[in-house]
Amino acid sequence: MLAGVAAACGVGFQLAREERVIEARVLPWWLLRGWRLAWGIPRDIAIICWAALAQLVRPAPVRGRFRARRYRAVEETPVDAGRRAITEVIGSIAPNTIVVGVDADRGLLLVHQLRPQGSPEDLDVTRLG
Repeated sequence: MLAGVAAACGVGFQLAREERVIEARVLPWWLLRGWRLAWGIPRDIAIICWAALAQLVRPAPVRGRFRARRYRAVEETPVDAGRRAITEVIGSIAPNTIVVGVDADRGLLLVHQLRPQGSPEDLDVTRLG
């Protein structure tokens, strides 16, 4: 089943590339920039569990907050597109943090955290932007 998903993703990527819809350049060592996440994942799992229990005991209409930080890789170049893609994928691995996307017009990385933590610089765990 996973092989089918991988094949479908590969076909979709190739079709998009032929249509010039997407052009991204990803350097392999960029993937190693997410090493900081390994230490934070157990903590984030605890945060998510605690928030779920708190929601059961004391329901709130809103939990979490959107945060933003400056992000420089906003040009329409293959390298910047690759930087944004890696930042969004790796930045969303930790359970407490979801990278919503990059606002290229304002030069901002947009992130949602269930329990806000860390400095704005910590929002870009890859440090690619």
